[in-house]
Amino acid sequence: MSYLCSLVIPGNHTNQGSILIILVLRSCLQIIQDILDDYYSFCIIQERSIELEKLDKGRQSVANNIDNVWRELPEPVSQYIDPNDVFRPGTVNNLIARLTSDAKHEFVTCFLNEYSSFTETHQFWAKLMQRYHVPNTVTDQNEIQLIKKRVATLILQWVKKDLLLFDTSLVNKIKYFAEATLAGDKLESLAARICQEIQKLKDVKSLIAGHTVPTKTPIYELKGLPPEGIIFCAEPSDVADQLILIDLEIFSRIEIIELIGQKWVKESSQVLARNVVHLITRVNRIAYWVGTTILLQEKLAERTRALCFFISLAQHLFHKNNFNSLIGVLAGLNLAAISRLKVTLSSLKKNTQEHLDSLLTLQNPEQNFKHLRESMKKAGFNAVPYLGLYLQDLSRIDEGNPPEVIIAGRELINFPKYSLNETAIFNLLIHQKAITHFTEKIKPLEPLKTFLHEMPLITEKELHMLSLEREPRGCNPKDIL
Repeated sequence: MSYLCSLVIPGNHTNQGSILIILVLRSCLQIIQDILDDYYSFCIIQERSIELEKLDKGRQSVANNIDNVWRELPEPVSQYIDPNDVFRPGTVNNLIARLTSDAKHEFVTCFLNEYSSFTETHQFWAKLMQRYHVPNTVTDQNEIQLIKKRVATLILQWVKKDLLLFDTSLVNKIKYFAEATLAGDKLESLAARICQEIQKLKDVKSLIAGHTVPTKTPIYELKGLPPEGIIFCAEPSDVADQLILIDLEIFSRIEIIELIGQKWVKESSQVLARNVVHLITRVNRIAYWVGTTILLQEKLAERTRALCFFISLAQHLFHKNNFNSLIGVLAGLNLAAISRLKVTLSSLKKNTQEHLDSLLTLQNPEQNFKHLRESMKKAGFNAVPYLGLYLQDLSRIDEGNPPEVIIAGRELINFPKYSLNETAIFNLLIHQKAITHFTEKIKPLEPLKTFLHEMPLITEKELHMLSLEREPRGCNPKDIL
């Protein structure tokens, strides 16, 4: 949600002082924007919590209103379904039965990550309770105890993963079940572990409520250095290192739930996919920061130096396997306001231009971004991936596969779709393991890191106007100083 309108630089764009004032003001407004976004997120969460509490009154008999797991029809037989494939389509009841049978770890993980796409927490809980209370038709006591133990184990896994997302009513139900039912069925160990997880949640909430400390923003004195000149005091390799640290800070916070159901494109994305949106926005900010820095250089020689700096930065990002910031830098070098600077670009040395052309192939969308995918694959797990590429793949899986399929006249959950989704998410988040690889080698450099967090920039419209001033249409190259 955006609360603040962008500023347009008034009057004469050659007034360097006015531009710098606008940059400072925009940085201040960005801080205010972040605070307002945080408050908005808090309000949305509070409203959702109140809604869930109200809805809970109508959910008390949910278990009685849903077809029982134990009365589910046999799974349909079809030439299109492998009966031995645990990821095959099925009803919610079918999936619950598989979960509490001798299920593979991969299937359980996939279900717990994806269930919110086809059911909701209270229904899932009701199904688990149905499965736990074995009917009289099953007489083998060993089988009954095994089913109960598997259900309790699944609840423990679920609580560990999603407890923060549960409303108060569901938490109370789980706690009561653990204390009253599991303990009576000789499953005291699992009951105790479930209660421990619930207690951890209460401890965390208490800690947050009692010890909220405002974030301290460091302020550095940089006398005589304009915003567009600070970056040139650093080496491109150092800038690349700090960009890696910043990207990893955001990337490491991305949770699986943010990547399910294309939450990043929804109106409530600031709440549902905060870190995904932050990293996407980060790439766009880098692009406009690159363009801004180049165009704020009044002299041709200064713009050429800026171009060479960012080309060198892109090379370092490529060799250090930070594809996320790399795409941002390349997007900045490829902005219309920059690519039209024919005089400036022609002043680049031949080998520098060749390096730029080679790097720009990574942005080529042909064959589903073949060059970028090959480079990321070659880099392995110790890399910061370009998030946009994975989001594109997740969108294609979501839009290209229906949530339900009709087999033998029955509507079934298309669980293979969620298996594909799970694989794509795993291939993205496995890169979070690279954090240790990078942080052991790279240390924060201040005030450079703080500067790169903010990055002064102007809008696309303002960049275009400034570009026309630097190199007017039809200008004589000899007139460009």
